[in-house]
Amino acid sequence: MNNSKQTKLLVVDDSDTNRLLLQFTLDELGYQVDEAVDGEKAVEKAIENDYAAIIMDINMPVMSGPEAAKMLLNLNYESPIIACSAEDDQLTINKYLDEGFSGFIAKPIEPINVINLLKKLSIGPSTEDKFNSPEHQKKLEQLGERFRGNLPAIISKLQRAMELQSFEELQKICHKLKGSASQFGYERVTRISDDLERAIKKGKTQVAIDKTTSLVLELKRIENELQ
Repeated sequence: MNNSKQTKLLVVDDSDTNRLLLQFTLDELGYQVDEAVDGEKAVEKAIENDYAAIIMDINMPVMSGPEAAKMLLNLNYESPIIACSAEDDQLTINKYLDEGFSGFIAKPIEPINVINLLKKLSIGPSTEDKFNSPEHQKKLEQLGERFRGNLPAIISKLQRAMELQSFEELQKICHKLKGSASQFGYERVTRISDDLERAIKKGKTQVAIDKTTSLVLELKRIENELQ
């Protein structure tokens, strides 16, 4: 690919880890990547720059992904806007597509899914060989170290949210964890986070509290293994 609009993508996510993971994947494929931390910033950047596509998280502060996509579509924005979320049931995916998104990428990010969708939208890379290289694995491990380094802050946020009985904050935290933890081999963290988010959505507060306790214990177990 050459240095044209065809190689330039905008990644929008309020999670540093998720942005880095997606940027890493796209860098490996030869794309130029811009970042935005919320929908409002994404709209501003999309108006100012030419992107081959925008990959947009759904749940973000300030302005959500669907709100940003709607605003851009109302401005006759022509490049594909791709939804990216850990909520990957088919009904939810269909809802995003009905709202004007051009495609969907599930979290945790699987490179082959990104490749296939970008190819389908005619902006795809020519090869995925780099994902088997030692350089790729080394970079992924560096991102894993960053994730593990953030564990004390994540544990503290979970404990604080539980003390305040702030289920909205708990949902935000576990949603981000669900989207990234298994990428670094922590499938149990992803499963507990998913159970926690489902419990909160169903209003099962005691189950949510129990799952939060389990999640904190699992994160502490990982943290202790690193010491």
